[in-house]
Amino acid sequence: MIVLIIGVLTTIAIATYPYMRVKAGNAAAKSDLKNTAHFQEEYYGTNDMYADQAAVDSALTMTENVTLIVLSADPNGYEMSAAHSASPETFCLSSSVGAVTNC
Repeated sequence: MIVLIIGVLTTIAIATYPYMRVKAGNAAAKSDLKNTAHFQEEYYGTNDMYADQAAVDSALTMTENVTLIVLSADPNGYEMSAAHSASPETFCLSSSVGAVTNC
């Protein structure tokens, strides 16, 4: 009986693992976007323009397996995207919207 219960619990855990991995990857990508948005505002306060990809890469370290791309950055605003390798989703954040959205 105990072996049966352990088998059922193991099956449930194995079945939900990929979903949980994707969910964790999405959370990491969103978190990196929000952290980079804070950096963008600090950078703007010092430089009167938003940071490009090179400035972001030199100042911040992204979560493992997260790719963050600065799509555009100029004195008027920025737009960035991020994705985790465990997830098919890509998230965007721009200074004009101010919130993380699905791209």
